[in-house]
Amino acid sequence: MTRKNVDAEACALLVNGFDICTDSCVSDANGLEDFLKQYEGAVVLVSHDRTFLDNVTNRTIEITRFKVWDEPVPYSRYELLRVERMEAQRNAALNQQKEIERIQQFVDRFRAKANLASRVQSRIKMLNRMERVEIDETDSSTIRFAFPPAPRSGRVVVECADLHKHYGPKHVLKGVSFALERGEKAAFVGKNGEGKSTLSKIIGGLEHNTGGVLQLGHNVSIGYYAQHQAELLGGHNTVLQVMEQASPAEMRPRLRALLGCFLFSGDAVDKKVSVLSGGEKSRLALARLLLQPVNLLILDEPTNHLDMLAKEVLKQSLMDYDGAMIVVSHDRDFLEGLTDKVVHFQHGKLKEYIGDINDYLTAIDADRSAGRLDDMIDRMPMQSVTPAATAAVATAAPPSREQQKAADRDRKKLEKQRAELEASIASTESRLAALDGLLADPELYKDAQRQKAIVEEQRTLKVTLDGLFEQWAATAD
Repeated sequence: MTRKNVDAEACALLVNGFDICTDSCVSDANGLEDFLKQYEGAVVLVSHDRTFLDNVTNRTIEITRFKVWDEPVPYSRYELLRVERMEAQRNAALNQQKEIERIQQFVDRFRAKANLASRVQSRIKMLNRMERVEIDETDSSTIRFAFPPAPRSGRVVVECADLHKHYGPKHVLKGVSFALERGEKAAFVGKNGEGKSTLSKIIGGLEHNTGGVLQLGHNVSIGYYAQHQAELLGGHNTVLQVMEQASPAEMRPRLRALLGCFLFSGDAVDKKVSVLSGGEKSRLALARLLLQPVNLLILDEPTNHLDMLAKEVLKQSLMDYDGAMIVVSHDRDFLEGLTDKVVHFQHGKLKEYIGDINDYLTAIDADRSAGRLDDMIDRMPMQSVTPAATAAVATAAPPSREQQKAADRDRKKLEKQRAELEASIASTESRLAALDGLLADPELYKDAQRQKAIVEEQRTLKVTLDGLFEQWAATAD
């Protein structure tokens, strides 16, 4: 495959018709899009966010089993071109088949005629030399399912009041309030680390709040989809065992049929979870959600490992679902038209916007244009300054030279300690990333002893990293 003038192009790379996701997970999509649009170098963008691809890329490459298709257009336009190309291929193949049948009829009719033998042989050679028109193969297999009807619950499904959550000195949620009514659908958005998953876990019962009140409504049953499925499914179990462990007795005879709807058929149900791909684990976790009817779905990054077709099926199933829902996602195309409100997380606080992701983005732009100071207020320290204190500061004597030197020494010592902690954090995170890469290699699971050692090292490093972050946070106080 060759291509000229690629040094100033942004392209989306496709394999078998679907984008491969490295989880770009855009927190501030507009800012990143603006940066990539103005970037003068080449960009290879791998994402499942259709809107992001359309706004940034100007070239799409699709790699199929035997061919590479390269078009100088964004993703959605490429999809249309692919449909047109396949339609043209089908028409060409149909016309060619008609021509083949016409020539074959001539051969069959006059094969026994001696005076027409040369013409018959000529047409036989023509058939043998004819290059058959091939229609591109597409992998159209995708999951198919619908959520069971939601059991009736109270009007208010969940309500939080003055909710706090902190991990040591790090305060993730600072007195937030949130409520969700029966059948209402909400999207949690914001930058990574702002508390979206934390609040989801607290509502789902996976974590406890450290202050405030959380109240579930009458007859509320929760279905929870976790962002990191590998930690919850159990790598030593098979696909079928995972389903059996979560299934009520009356559902067990139908588990294989249900798994077939999620592309696990035949021997695939006996595969160990540890060797499943990210997409397979996501499909398995979704299948588990269908085992029992629920009236509150909590989905944390459900599209991270799903291809475009599977994402569309999931979105339609969620739109048809009649229960309440909380979805944490960075995927604007997935969120478009899906929710009744959007909850924005920033600096430990929440702000609600009525409508879907497009209504939210419009409101955000309006807030910025109006120059509102919500963010500045959130960043102010939570303490009051009295007139007396202000007067005391104004009349206080300036520090002596010795006091100033001592303060400078303390400041430099603190800066050095902070720099050392940041270096240790970076080194630890780098090693954890390397271990994640090792654990993603299926060959590792052939060596149980080495696998155990890597998992143990990973567990130890996570504890170490938590301690380093606590020390780092203390130096910032």
